[in-house]
Amino acid sequence: MREHFGTDRPTPEIFDLAQEAGTLPDLTPIWSAVCMPLHTGGAPAQIAFWGFSEID
Repeated sequence: MREHFGTDRPTPEIFDLAQEAGTLPDLTPIWSAVCMPLHTGGAPAQIAFWGFSEID
């Protein structure tokens, strides 16, 4: 995650920018998901989930 987000503690704002740009890391096969803590003020504050749930 550090390589993609530039930090090992991404904030909700960093995550939102990646989501809006369509650049979230493609880490999962179809019908899988990833979760990652998002930090505010250096502490975990939210959990982000993303993945794939359909076949093209």
